[in-house]
Amino acid sequence: PTRRSALRATTRRSLCGCRPAWPASQRGRRGAGAVARLQSRGDGAEPEEAVVKVRELMHQKFLTVREDDDLALALQMMSWTNSRELPVVRDGQIVGVISQRDVFAHLAEEKGRESLTDLVGLAMSRPAKLVHADEDDAKAAELMVNEHVSFLPVVEDGSLVGVLSLADLAAERVRGGMGAGIREGAPVSTVMTRDPQAARPDELLVDVVERMVALQVRHLPVVGPDGKVLGMLSDRDVRNAVGDPRKALEDATKKQQLERMKVDEVMTPDGRKVGQSEPLGNVLGWFVGARYGALSVVDNQERLVGIVSYIDLLRGLSGK
Repeated sequence: PTRRSALRATTRRSLCGCRPAWPASQRGRRGAGAVARLQSRGDGAEPEEAVVKVRELMHQKFLTVREDDDLALALQMMSWTNSRELPVVRDGQIVGVISQRDVFAHLAEEKGRESLTDLVGLAMSRPAKLVHADEDDAKAAELMVNEHVSFLPVVEDGSLVGVLSLADLAAERVRGGMGAGIREGAPVSTVMTRDPQAARPDELLVDVVERMVALQVRHLPVVGPDGKVLGMLSDRDVRNAVGDPRKALEDATKKQQLERMKVDEVMTPDGRKVGQSEPLGNVLGWFVGARYGALSVVDNQERLVGIVSYIDLLRGLSGK
């Protein structure tokens, strides 16, 4: 209780706004469209994209948890800071990351809410994927793509100095222009995955989870007989029901649960879809604001034509 009270007070005092006050030399580029990410070369050639460093985008004010903190405290701290992930430290050194996804998976695998008293060290992801403060934003986006993460602790001289999220990268592109190879005003179809795998609402959950694991995807659109999108089945939906999908398939009891459930019992209905001609800048803004993991992309008849995930966006931002 004492640690909770102290952390809550610290949060209220120091995390309001969360963004650091940048030196005068850097403030200009972060406002008014980031002072033109595209800088003219003055020789008639195509303008060059300005390099934005991770230190210019990261949050310098953040909270950390310890391995011996309980999961309830970790969730409270995420709520206080409106974040989904927190760095985990031991003796001042980062040893992992704890996310809402990690916590919910642990609760589903163990004893539900009773497991909120379990320690962070039992549920966290390790080792943490790190990025240096002087790395450029495109490299950070590439690292997120390669490691399939949307959150990176930022280090400098061996110390944790900030945190960087997909939302930070996307917000910068919304302000200052798209990624390499993506023209201004380009539609979401530029980066979406075309003709994605999909699930039916009446399919057995075990069959769909096996497919998700085999394909190594976290989201599957759910469509009706006419091809129209009815909802989205996400890794988080599955974790909330039975815990980690891979472990559930290997555990006889959990697998029996999956065999008794259908997709429409756990999917997120409707809502997560976007037209294929929607400008990519708008979609980036929605990912930042609503914090989607993926959106179904539909044609004029609401039929599925693609899916855009944060991985697709990161590939676009990094020019991959």
